[in-house]
Amino acid sequence: MTNFLQKLTLSVFFLCTSLSVFSAQLPSNISPAQIEQFKSLPKAQQQSLASSMGIDLNSLEAQSQLSGSSDNQAKALEQYTPREINVGSIEERVEEQNKGLQAFGYDIFANVPSSFIPNNEVAIPDSYILSTGDTLKVNVFGKENNEYKMSISREGDVIIPKLGTYSLAGMTFSEAKEYLRDQIQKKIIGVDVVVTLSELRSIRVFVLGEAFKPGNYLLNSLSTVTQAIFTAGGISEIGSLRKIQVKRGGKLVQTLDLYDLLIKGDSSSDIMLKSGDVVFIEPVGNTVTVEGQVKRPAIYELKSNETVEDVLSMAVGLLPSAYPSASIIERYNSDNLRSIINVDLSDQLAKRQKVQAGDIIRIKKSSDIFQQSISIVGAVTRPGTYEWKSNQRVSDVLPNIQSHLLESADLNYSLIVRQIGTGRDIEVLHFSLKNALANYSSKDNFQLQPLDEILVFSNITSREELLKPVIESLKQQARSNQYTQLVQIDGAAKYPGTYPLTKNSKIKDLIVAAGGLAESAFLGNAELSRNNLSDNEYKQDLISVNLHNVLNDSPENILLKSKDRLNINQIPYWQSEQRISLTGEFKFPGNYTIRRGETLAQLVERAGGFTDEANLDATFFTRDSLKKLESKNLQDVSDQLRREIATKSLSQTNSLAIDYAQVNQLLSDLTKVKPLGRLVIDLPALLSGESHPIIMENGDTVYVASKKNTINVVGQVQVAGSHLYKERLSYEDYIRLSGGLKIQADEDRIYVIKANGAVESPESDNWFSSNTMTIKPGDTVVVPLDTYFMEDITLWQTATQIIYQAAIGVAAITSL
Repeated sequence: MTNFLQKLTLSVFFLCTSLSVFSAQLPSNISPAQIEQFKSLPKAQQQSLASSMGIDLNSLEAQSQLSGSSDNQAKALEQYTPREINVGSIEERVEEQNKGLQAFGYDIFANVPSSFIPNNEVAIPDSYILSTGDTLKVNVFGKENNEYKMSISREGDVIIPKLGTYSLAGMTFSEAKEYLRDQIQKKIIGVDVVVTLSELRSIRVFVLGEAFKPGNYLLNSLSTVTQAIFTAGGISEIGSLRKIQVKRGGKLVQTLDLYDLLIKGDSSSDIMLKSGDVVFIEPVGNTVTVEGQVKRPAIYELKSNETVEDVLSMAVGLLPSAYPSASIIERYNSDNLRSIINVDLSDQLAKRQKVQAGDIIRIKKSSDIFQQSISIVGAVTRPGTYEWKSNQRVSDVLPNIQSHLLESADLNYSLIVRQIGTGRDIEVLHFSLKNALANYSSKDNFQLQPLDEILVFSNITSREELLKPVIESLKQQARSNQYTQLVQIDGAAKYPGTYPLTKNSKIKDLIVAAGGLAESAFLGNAELSRNNLSDNEYKQDLISVNLHNVLNDSPENILLKSKDRLNINQIPYWQSEQRISLTGEFKFPGNYTIRRGETLAQLVERAGGFTDEANLDATFFTRDSLKKLESKNLQDVSDQLRREIATKSLSQTNSLAIDYAQVNQLLSDLTKVKPLGRLVIDLPALLSGESHPIIMENGDTVYVASKKNTINVVGQVQVAGSHLYKERLSYEDYIRLSGGLKIQADEDRIYVIKANGAVESPESDNWFSSNTMTIKPGDTVVVPLDTYFMEDITLWQTATQIIYQAAIGVAAITSL
């Protein structure tokens, strides 16, 4: 005994050392068999021995788990299947589920095992009944130390060498342990006996019916009905989850309803199987569909006499957003046609009605409209919906200008949109936030009602967006003898447009609604047009209004009526500040503010004239309105070319291929050509009065280039570039100086861009005319590409030529 304990102690120390619990060096004569013997001891015996040696068994167990074999870890990992986590709200998940409802419960069997090896690594309950095939292990410690491993024979017995035969079949595991311990201790004095169940017997069961893989399977003797179903790969798509039978010896011994397990967690019907048992899965029975505002929308299997309440319980009940009073049931009637049944599921009696096969229960969503609430929109720091309280006023929900309103908020004009009557008609009230916050008792500090909407406008943005739904509602509720409650302001107001006709509003209120008057407004006289219908005769009255008096609350500040239109005149000859730019060889270049009707000649005089280096023939004049026109023309050319290419592509032969991707890219490039907005002018003629004067506009720019002594040659020449100007040289001479024409040059369409932007074409030399075009410094000779040269080339190159010609024109102008 002493020798065994010494070896056992060394084994414990060896295990602890191998698991990094201790660092001491131990003798190397410890056998693996001794280590395994210690590990095979029961927990109580291990604890006793470890305690006597001063070893922390908990640390030993933790380290043993960490250093377990990779095979055991792999087996453990096979028990778990990774899943995706949906972090959305329950309403979002329900909405997603409703898009494609699935039958409830089948997904639990979705992971079909790759093999059907029985699992023996399970805890053995004391109530386990021993039978043939179970293997027990008996360890004897003390005066003698032995280990016995024996299987229960067909006769129900185990044989322990030198000790005898013992009948164990039919005993529980707990009874067998006590029985063997007593019998062995009677025969060997002074020993302790530990009995464990080493291996479970195997049983063979049949899983038949609507199983995923029906057949017979070898399981351990602790297997239950659900484990057998899992082993068979689950239930097929047409199998029943609620009618699973267990037959033993041809007799029905149990019926399993998996809904009890899946919904209630009740496994009482999930009995352990015996060898030869048959698990039979019936076809699925009647079903009912639950969709809409329930927590688990799905298709559920029915049993007899189940009610709507039972089905809703399967679906885990209604969502808070559900509106049970307006639920419906779609049902097949006696003619096998779909019918609709309205159901108030807030009524307990309605919930107790029985459901039928094929029913679809739809739970509607509640309205998104809040009750007992108000909403605030516009130039506020925290727009949204808020609780309504009794006797609540505007200053209660917007108590502070600094913390509740944006800096741009209009403190003089805000609206309350209020629902009236049962038809959801509205009325509109106007108020001043400044007055409401300054004086709690002010008439502007309205007492709010449920569902009121407060609109706070901005002083820097248009009011159209906030007003649009209000105006649409007022238009829709207009009826005979109840005119549209809208008024209009035009002309010199900051925000002219259409506004709601608010209660008791006057002309001054309409001006305040429009953000006030523009600085160009003429206060002496405005015009109010009013529609009158009397004796079924329509007429329009025109009322002259003095705005000075109106703004001072004189009697002229009259009440407004439906469809009144106020026109604010502008001060005669009013002009907002307009500026132009003079650059280049002016004596005093810079930005100038222009007067109404001022001409270019007058501006030149204000700028002190020109420097001695100014080249008046090379003046560059641009205008914003011309840029917009050029941009539109470029788009029109692009569209026309696109149509022509499409037309030609339909009529062309297969030998002429079009690269549509390149064509589209080139057409896109054409629309991106930056328009110059240049106006060709003859500045010397303008200054001398030989030409009509040019009236300056806001944004005009005038650039006077300095004198140059060069001629540019661009396009289809051998070497494009610039040449010094020489008197008496013609454009042909400058082309020759550039190496002459290329083969693809269009000699008949050569043109010259003059320094002032004008384009001239030389006259053809013939018997009756001679070339009279004079080349001057700053001119550009342009040699275009011959379009006929491209007849046998793909069409996208035509677009290339257009961009090429545009680029040449820009290069010639910008070279000034």
